[in-house]
Amino acid sequence: MKLKLSYNFFVFLFFYLSVLCYLSSVFCLKSAGAEEHWEPAAIHIATTLSDGNLTVEDVVKAARAKNIKVVIITDRDFMKWEYGLWPFRNLIKKTVEMNSVFKYGVDNYLKLIKLESNKNPDMVILPGLEVAAYYHWSGSPLYRNLKISDWHKHILVFGLTGPQDYKNLPVLSNATLPKKFVAKHLLLFWPVLALFLGVIFLRKKEFSYTDDSGHVFGSYSFKWRAAGWSMLILGLLFLLNNLASPLFVFHQYADFGARPYQMLIDYCNKKGALAFWAHPEAKNISRQGDIKIETWAHVDDLWKTKDYTGYSVFYEGYEEVGKPGGEWDYLLSAYCDGKRSSPSWAIAGLAFDHGTVADFNKALDDLQIYLLLDVLNPISVLDALRRGRVYVSRGAEKNKFFLEQFSVEDTVTGKTAKVGEKIEVAGSPAIHINGDFKSLDVSPSQVQVKLVRNGKVIKVFESNAPLDVTYEDDGAPGGMSFYRIEIRNGSQLVVTNPIFVEKNKI
Repeated sequence: MKLKLSYNFFVFLFFYLSVLCYLSSVFCLKSAGAEEHWEPAAIHIATTLSDGNLTVEDVVKAARAKNIKVVIITDRDFMKWEYGLWPFRNLIKKTVEMNSVFKYGVDNYLKLIKLESNKNPDMVILPGLEVAAYYHWSGSPLYRNLKISDWHKHILVFGLTGPQDYKNLPVLSNATLPKKFVAKHLLLFWPVLALFLGVIFLRKKEFSYTDDSGHVFGSYSFKWRAAGWSMLILGLLFLLNNLASPLFVFHQYADFGARPYQMLIDYCNKKGALAFWAHPEAKNISRQGDIKIETWAHVDDLWKTKDYTGYSVFYEGYEEVGKPGGEWDYLLSAYCDGKRSSPSWAIAGLAFDHGTVADFNKALDDLQIYLLLDVLNPISVLDALRRGRVYVSRGAEKNKFFLEQFSVEDTVTGKTAKVGEKIEVAGSPAIHINGDFKSLDVSPSQVQVKLVRNGKVIKVFESNAPLDVTYEDDGAPGGMSFYRIEIRNGSQLVVTNPIFVEKNKI
């Protein structure tokens, strides 16, 4: 019995030490690779697959030359318009289609991005889409005032996992857009009444009589027969037109407001993908032949829709939305107050399509998005975008300032939170900000830092780089708040995502 106990003891000891060694090795490996760093990324780029001038390979090569190892391609999902002439919209119609991901083929698109990823294993190259969920017509070609509206309201979609997720996008140009039959659709069968009346009119006679054997004689009325054939032809045309109606949940002949965009956002959330409003302050007014193309700034859609991941603060999302006290701060305050279920994160989109490689290089110098990553892989990149672990920089091709740290510390417990995170504090929150120029030949330069709390600038720092600031906010209110910063360095503007602070109310 004594020998058996000793044997079991050593077996248990060996098993315990083995598990301990395994966990230690995993922890060490994780710790070795878990040092977080800012990784530059290039997002919102169209290629020759849709309305861009550069190939995917051109884009990746240019990014690599700039030491940018994260690239998200966002070719257009559809470049397709369809207009039907009233009253036979489903029979007499014209479709205009240009290059897009769906025209090229979703499977081909994903294979091409995968191929480029395999050729560049040290980079993260992800497929995305710039989605025009909806457009609507007004006017008439007969009066030469036909207009297409909201064609340039775009949402960037990243992180769809497979071809079928792309193919089932609930957008107007997609045949898989959900359909819904409601009681009013029974009215589509009204032409049956016209067919019935047409048959009656065809049988109507000017006069008739019956002979002794019971046979009916008489001539048919030309007018009634003409009316009957007209009713039959029109009834048949209207019936065919109505039966050809796809019964989509929305269509292009009425203004459905924010509903189509919310449907797309909900679909992305269901599939675990990310949805960012691309350029909420942009307007696009142009013409194509006799057709006017009109999209106005749509900042209000940030309020009309919910649960999207975020928006592009640059290039066309700062003046009304991203500036201190702008719409973004109101959205973040609404989240803090429990009026919105999720925060809206800021990213930066190059919105690059037309241009040469030289033009693209200038764009990469001008605008970057920096992701806080521990490892460089697709999962961590999408996770950083999902969680707002991002800051963006615009301007200053040379002498660029780089943010190294933006964090909030609880002065009582010592706990800290970084950009995109939330922290509960017992004392006053201490905000830490530091950064510097990476170029060694840059002379000291003064930078300006605006500390924004709940939409208001509470402190402005003027400091020569390297920047190293700590500010204890003794006036922090109780409950949920947020802090974010802006940094100006000449023509350069840096905008960070917020850190949320839950302070115990006294």
